[in-house]
Amino acid sequence: MTSAHFDEGLRLAIEKAGGIRALARELGITGAALCVWKRVPAHRILQLEYVTSIPRERLRPDLYRRRIRGTRRARSPPSCAARTATLAPRRSARPATAWTSSNDSGRSG
Repeated sequence: MTSAHFDEGLRLAIEKAGGIRALARELGITGAALCVWKRVPAHRILQLEYVTSIPRERLRPDLYRRRIRGTRRARSPPSCAARTATLAPRRSARPATAWTSSNDSGRSG
């Protein structure tokens, strides 16, 4: 398999791990499965970051942008579930009356 088949992030991860077979072993997949990849799949980015110590921004720059020191991320708007939770009263999962051990009072062990 030529290295031209892989994008730069995946090629870097393969080199750092010591080859396709070594990286596949670290990920718990076969070398053949890894050879099908053209770039690091989104669901494997964090695992590859952990295994190779290559930052996710280098593995998939199309999904992760490098942050500049001293800048903060913009706050995202609350999710639909968070907005709904603030509008609707929450139902309690507990029963209206507390359970007591009075049912066990006549039994002996």
